[in-house]
Amino acid sequence: MALLSRRLAQGPQSPSHAAASALSPKSHSDEFLCDPRRLEHTVSKYLESCGFVDGQRWPRLEVHLTTHEEEAGHTWYRLECTLMHENDMSVARHSSKRLSQIRARLHDPIKRGLPESEYARHFGAVPFAAHGGLPGTTLRLAKWCGQLAAMVSNKELPLPLTALVLRFMDCPKKGSRPCEFDRSLDRVCSRLQNSHWYVRLAAVQAIPEIMPKEDDDGIAAIVLCLTDSDAHVRKQAVESLADLAGVGNEQAFAAVLDLFKHPDPEVRKAAVEALCGISHQGDERARETLGACLADDAPAVQKAAARALQDLALSTPALDLAQGSLRRIASGG
Repeated sequence: MALLSRRLAQGPQSPSHAAASALSPKSHSDEFLCDPRRLEHTVSKYLESCGFVDGQRWPRLEVHLTTHEEEAGHTWYRLECTLMHENDMSVARHSSKRLSQIRARLHDPIKRGLPESEYARHFGAVPFAAHGGLPGTTLRLAKWCGQLAAMVSNKELPLPLTALVLRFMDCPKKGSRPCEFDRSLDRVCSRLQNSHWYVRLAAVQAIPEIMPKEDDDGIAAIVLCLTDSDAHVRKQAVESLADLAGVGNEQAFAAVLDLFKHPDPEVRKAAVEALCGISHQGDERARETLGACLADDAPAVQKAAARALQDLALSTPALDLAQGSLRRIASGG
């Protein structure tokens, strides 16, 4: 859904196509960005996964913002999001966002996506927070987000804007289990910039735990960690990518392929290991890519490729010609 998030945040050309946060999945074509029918289908599919089905059922959204925390010089506002489904079933999650993120990725697209008079009617009495995090910011954000949640519950937003709100607030999918810890990918990714390798390792380890399986934003964040300067972080990124993306994920496959051109042999080695973790047994695309790595300038990359080929059972006639070399490389000889 990463592409959906960014497409929604770009702003609409008209209220009827109102579309109000991290990374572009390689598996989608550029045509998706300018095809309203594709956008409409993706929005409907996402809303349905959260339990919002137009004409059938419509959960009630509640958003509470009561506190904030300071971390690494930034203020993070805690958004507590609850979806009330039929039969009084409810699912609650919380995530943390910075004021600049709430403004740029939620407030601004909502304001662009609604007619000026409509925005003024709903938010005139609950203005958004001022720049700079001045005293009273938490209260103003709480009132503004509460009004936005009421609009979602009352079906007063176009569907693309509704999807934007749910996506930004990390709303739980229908059937999700309650979660006590912060599910904000934004906050986890902020720790990937920490100067201590063990903080970055813990962050990349957490991504598969807080994100839905095959989540585009989570995958892109993990792939970036394959280029980390620390070997421990790169190794954890390989494992986390396999956990989150699973086997056969097209976005992960394409993103990892880009790293095979990286100038750092340690990054190329990590890319080889990552590709092995997300490829099917006998995958011909993996065979071609990993086979080429047998001729890499770096012995470490050659060894990793040889091990990956063996793990994926990619013994083809072309590779059989170099079987002796392959075994020698894999054994470190």
